[in-house]
Amino acid sequence: MKNIISGALPTEDIVESNKVLETSRHELFTHYLNHKVSDIPNGRSKVSNKPVLECIISTFNKDYKPETYSRKSHKNSKIIDDSLEDIRSVAHLAVWEATHKYLWGTNKKINNKKIHVEYKEKYDFCIFASQQVKFKLRTHLRLL
Repeated sequence: MKNIISGALPTEDIVESNKVLETSRHELFTHYLNHKVSDIPNGRSKVSNKPVLECIISTFNKDYKPETYSRKSHKNSKIIDDSLEDIRSVAHLAVWEATHKYLWGTNKKINNKKIHVEYKEKYDFCIFASQQVKFKLRTHLRLL
């Protein structure tokens, strides 16, 4: 039987472009998770080596303290506060969703017309992801 390699649709090109976008999505995700406060140009703090995401999470933990629950550690039987884990998981999910929006854009309906919005052209990814995380955390904590 004869294998047909080429066809009417350029499937190889589509598969290759999706692989490139997925790798860049992972790169953006890991870049934002490792992005430090001291890396921000014209930032307020040049001293802190704390990740930006952790600063946002701690700010939301101060403002909106969720119910705290504790568990005992088996190693040294200290009580560890797990209240940040819920906020942290929502923040990580928000960053992952922001990478999708940033790379592929989104469709919005304005005046009964569908418009495709590209965020890559308008925003820097770190600023875009930070705003997305803040919005998701506000929404999540309001629903709680």
